[in-house]
Amino acid sequence: MRRLLNFGGQEFIERVGPESLRAATLHILRGDNVRTQTEPMTRQRIAEVFGAMTKLLANASKRHNSLFVQLSELSWHQLSNATQSDRASVWPAQWLLGITGKSTQNVLRSEPAAFEEYTKNFEETLTNAAESLSSEFGILNAQIDLDGESVSLSWVEYLRFLTAMGCAELAIRGSDKSRYGKLFERLVLGGLLSSLNLDYRQSNDELSARSFWLSDSTDDRECDGTAVVRPGYLARFDIRFIGIGNPEIVRDKLSRYARQAERQGISHSSITFIIVDRYPTGPRSNSLQLAEQSGSELIQMSMSCWPREVATRLHERLGFDHPLRSMSDSDVADYLHSSLLELDMLDFVPRLRSEQ
Repeated sequence: MRRLLNFGGQEFIERVGPESLRAATLHILRGDNVRTQTEPMTRQRIAEVFGAMTKLLANASKRHNSLFVQLSELSWHQLSNATQSDRASVWPAQWLLGITGKSTQNVLRSEPAAFEEYTKNFEETLTNAAESLSSEFGILNAQIDLDGESVSLSWVEYLRFLTAMGCAELAIRGSDKSRYGKLFERLVLGGLLSSLNLDYRQSNDELSARSFWLSDSTDDRECDGTAVVRPGYLARFDIRFIGIGNPEIVRDKLSRYARQAERQGISHSSITFIIVDRYPTGPRSNSLQLAEQSGSELIQMSMSCWPREVATRLHERLGFDHPLRSMSDSDVADYLHSSLLELDMLDFVPRLRSEQ
């Protein structure tokens, strides 16, 4: 359980390997959905956590004859005494109480008195649901046999088990969405700008023409990457794997950036490129109008040759020239593949490299 929940960068690289990272990045640069690349890994982790939770309950039932009668009290005791950053201790205890970290913050507001009242209501809810199901479907007498350990489940115990599994999936999906999003934002942006023959720099202190760095926050607004396309001309990039269901996020990003940026005491002309999975369209959407008004460029990663669109707009707005903008669809795909083969993808994620 601890290995699955404290799943970090080193474990991720060991599991998928650098070549898989390169292949997934290439797919995204060709217009594939990042979720298509990460969903199998998330689904497997969820399944393994389900198994680990089953084993946890089987082991606990051996130590406690009336496990489910004491389960809320045991879970609450563990939550009260665990270090909140220790996922392996905190998360399973939360799930067995039918909550996640978000529930703790937003519903219970992390207040001890609220936990006590919540636990009482949770037990009553399970009992009422179990009585209703027994009346409608009959008595449930389920049993889990695992490695010599046995757990018997009535309706109320089975419902608690299912509730814990549901909370586990929510927590793992939220955790993986954040982890994979941050990881692939850097990989995709680093791969994109490198394919435009811009040189990657670890620090913006190494300012030079035709270079770029990631996670720039040296002015009043943070962006995910900045490229010096030629002396005095910057392209700033904000990349997020957000789609049409989050129009307010796209609008916020379009209003964030000023057209002038200062680097090393020198004012530079700056154009911001907002890169999203898909931006909202239709008669009620004004994303394109907002982009035009703000002087920004809005790019959709769902387009099959969206890196070519970036190259085209860099040429139109900042006079940056690269052969990619005039390539055919098939040539774009071949070019991106050969460009990424020359890269060490972990260069764009120094934290992961340091963990190896």
